[in-house]
Amino acid sequence: MLKTLYEWDRWVCERWFISPLVNAHVHPNAVTLFTLIAAVSGALVMPQYLWLGVLLFFIGRFFDNADGGVARASNKVTKFGESFDTWTGAASLGTLFFIMGSGALAFLGVAGAILSRVLCLFVEDEKEFFNPIWLRKFPLVVELLRNELAGMPYFLLPLFAAFDCVNVFLWLTLLGNWLTIIIFTPILLKTGVKARR
Repeated sequence: MLKTLYEWDRWVCERWFISPLVNAHVHPNAVTLFTLIAAVSGALVMPQYLWLGVLLFFIGRFFDNADGGVARASNKVTKFGESFDTWTGAASLGTLFFIMGSGALAFLGVAGAILSRVLCLFVEDEKEFFNPIWLRKFPLVVELLRNELAGMPYFLLPLFAAFDCVNVFLWLTLLGNWLTIIIFTPILLKTGVKARR
């Protein structure tokens, strides 16, 4: 139930959007570029036009669920595409923190958004990596860490905006990103040391 609730956006993308995009011969990197433009544009206009910004950001992050599916379905999976997708996520969240935050929120938010995505670049199998044995007793924590890198899911942004609490959304996302970095960097370093031996 929790997994379905937390991954509803991915499920909707896979069910309704991936096949039409593949049939239209849309390149997965074009989908990624669209997500980048929509999300960054949304973040940039949010201070002046809150709901337009929230909508654009929401659309951009929603379609971020489609590029990987399109790549797999059309047999166009590349290292560049994976890296581009990762940096798109970092740029989208980083811009949101930079534009909507101030002081520590902006600085730590941008740094956390970038570092948590950099962490993903060194992970071969995300599902296995973000599910260490000692955390398996806490499936909720595993789902949060694996699916959104512990940050608030973007689809809750409209709810926070409706209550004029965008800063709360940003602080929770910031804390989640840094929690991910603190928990998983030692695991990554340990795994890297083992791999070199």
